[in-house]
This record gives sequence, structure tokens and C-alpha cells, in this order.
Amino acid sequence: MITAGIIPPGTPIESADDALVAAGHGITDLLKPPTERDEASDAALTGGVGPLWQKVAIWRPAAIMFIYKRAAHITAGRHLDEPWGQLQDVALAGRPCFLMPGPYAPVEQVDEGLNFLRNLAAALPTDRP
Repeated sequence: MITAGIIPPGTPIESADDALVAAGHGITDLLKPPTERDEASDAALTGGVGPLWQKVAIWRPAAIMFIYKRAAHITAGRHLDEPWGQLQDVALAGRPCFLMPGPYAPVEQVDEGLNFLRNLAAALPTDRP
């Protein structure tokens, strides 16, 4: 988020979540208790979809960004072919959904994803209630 320019340069990583909120962005998880890498069951993640819908309905974000493809699959309720970018025919409460390149994606793909995120952030309205 720092590299993409979503939060200010020099933001300490331990305060990145707070910096996102201060910049008008929200952050949440499908599953709050931490688990080992990708150890959560599909059922546990699916249990977080309803609360996510509630948050989207209340907060009314301009867009939803998924960091992990598995969470996007679970939320969409189907397999998604897109490796990253806008998820076609996927929306939460009418809000478009996007997927970032995976954490182990090639550098070129991550750079493209960061540029995409910069452009998306620049295109979002700044005067939303």
C-alpha cells in the first residue's frame, strides 16, 4: 500500500492499517482469528461472507479489493479465472470487486498490479460520505 501510494511514504508497517483508515480506506478479513498460511477451512471462510456483505452495505465503499484469491473465490461462490484485476461479474452490494496479484507472483505482475491499484485509487471519488 505504501509502494502503490495508497498510504503515505514512511508509514511504519505496524501502523499501516490505521493509515489506511485515516486515508479513507477500510480493511477487514473473512476470518478474524489468525491461522497458519491458508489453513482455514472453506466453511470457516464462508462464515465471514455474510459479515463482509453487512460491512459493504453499511460502509458503501467505492470498490472492494481482495488480497488473496481464495477469499475472492469464497466470496464470489465460484471459481474465478482472473489471475488479478477486476473480477468480471463479481460485485458486493453493487460495488465492483478487484483482486491483487498473489504475494508470490512474478515481480512484473506485482508491478502491474500496483500500477492498477494506483490508477484505481486515483479514479475513486474523494468526497464520499
